[in-house]
Amino acid sequence: MVWCYSFICFIPLLIVVIVESKELPCKFELTTKLSNDTDWDKNINAYKKNNITYNSGDYFSFFDQGLTEVHGCTCKLSTCLRKCCPPNKHFTLDQICVKRKQAFKSFEQKPKYLDYKIVYSNIKCGHSDFTDEFDVLKNGSIYLTETKTKLSQSEYCIEDLLQHHWNGPDSLEQIVMFCGPESESITSGQKFEKRYYTLIILTNILCFVLNIL
Repeated sequence: MVWCYSFICFIPLLIVVIVESKELPCKFELTTKLSNDTDWDKNINAYKKNNITYNSGDYFSFFDQGLTEVHGCTCKLSTCLRKCCPPNKHFTLDQICVKRKQAFKSFEQKPKYLDYKIVYSNIKCGHSDFTDEFDVLKNGSIYLTETKTKLSQSEYCIEDLLQHHWNGPDSLEQIVMFCGPESESITSGQKFEKRYYTLIILTNILCFVLNIL
């Protein structure tokens, strides 16, 4: 039984070695999830989705919660914008993503956004700010007109904010959300790493209990 306990303790260390030795080809939050069933083109041995071809080196895979996920580096291959909520959802005043009503069109359907590819991931930080005073640059970055600050795709996300009007119908207003000056953004890649460090701690506790028994 001792060898069995030792093997259990060795597993998280092996995972960490694999994860740390595999450098992602792009930032996790600037990717698009791909499907082996619908997006893989066997004729060219590459993934294709939304008119983007993901060749070897343009995507990566990982094992998560019993399933293998594949993500393509969308912003590496095209000019992109980052949307906070998933498709067909928008923000409430509390910055919660809710299903979009059919009467409302998403911001990415507007002519000035049609040339950009959209990736979907929210900003995660201790304190976030948002403003409706911004310009979209040709490279997909955002320029905050009030503070004269430029933000890259990994530093912001755009979303439609539902506005309630006492004297008229509800409407959607485009805002850009970003981390406040006293807060740092937490990327999906960092959360991805923390998952495995948590696994190490829990497994070490298990090994300690097993050794006592």
